[in-house]
Amino acid sequence: MEAGKLIIEDFESPSADKVAKLVRLEGSIDENSVDKLSREIYGAISSNPKNLYLLFDLEKVEYLNSKTIGYLTDWHEKVINGGGNLVIAKAGENIMGILESVGIAELMPVCKDLEEAKTKLFE
Repeated sequence: MEAGKLIIEDFESPSADKVAKLVRLEGSIDENSVDKLSREIYGAISSNPKNLYLLFDLEKVEYLNSKTIGYLTDWHEKVINGGGNLVIAKAGENIMGILESVGIAELMPVCKDLEEAKTKLFE
């Protein structure tokens, strides 16, 4: 499995007061990579504590561990408390099974594609 990678990109939001970021995770998000990747995501949250809208693209994620699930719930809480939102998109079948079994899919929207996710993100 490929080591975990992270790309954070800005994308256009429906209004100037909303900061929208696409967070692309790739590879195996495990003990060897999750802490480093999480620091970058916490940095994005700290830089935009209000009205931050994060869209996680998990299409190329091969594996994620329980620590990653913990981080996802913490990022979600921080973003929601700041008046923003967090949505997950394009999770593969194996990742979707994990998200459903631990209740993430009930906590935050999990969408099949980016267009649906963008709509849910700003609802």
